[in-house]
Amino acid sequence: MKTAKKITALALALCTLALILASCGAKPPENEATTGTEIHSFLDKLGIGAETKKADSKTEAAEDKTEAEGKEEDKTASESASKPEGETEKNSARIADVEFVLKSYYTDGVNYGEIRNIRFDDDAFASSAYGYIDVTMTYIKSHSKNLVIYYKAYDSAGKTVRNSAVVVKTDKIHSGDTVEHLRFNVPFSTVKVEFLNADEAKK
Repeated sequence: MKTAKKITALALALCTLALILASCGAKPPENEATTGTEIHSFLDKLGIGAETKKADSKTEAAEDKTEAEGKEEDKTASESASKPEGETEKNSARIADVEFVLKSYYTDGVNYGEIRNIRFDDDAFASSAYGYIDVTMTYIKSHSKNLVIYYKAYDSAGKTVRNSAVVVKTDKIHSGDTVEHLRFNVPFSTVKVEFLNADEAKK
């Protein structure tokens, strides 16, 4: 019985040592980061994004003062008049596809991480779309410095509608570990999100 306990303890010690050595042997990426895209969708329950686009469109039309504007208003009035009694202009749920522009890794020059598993929380009831990412720490040189990954969100007109950041806390995290459930949020009018390093975000 004692022999079995000693063998188990030795095995655990060897596994721990192997993990430590593996962590110590980690190196920062040698190749320059590449860029790719992914498409992820969120549920806009109240159709807020659709209403935002409609409002922007009406504003532009009003500024242009074109004849097409008048025709569009006539069409809208006609459609409203043909609706059954009691039916109102309500927002309707929609699925919105968002293009994510991602680098193969992010760095502040000290620590390195890769974004993984992007997803939206469709059960959250909020005024913006709540999303989460996981970040695998490719290489950690300093535990006293958190890795900050910035992001910008754009609407269909290319306007920046969110400029924020996700903080990956590195305390007690080792190279190769994955930090999960890091939250970000974007307006429902978002069609594109770009994750950036600090030097790029400041441009």
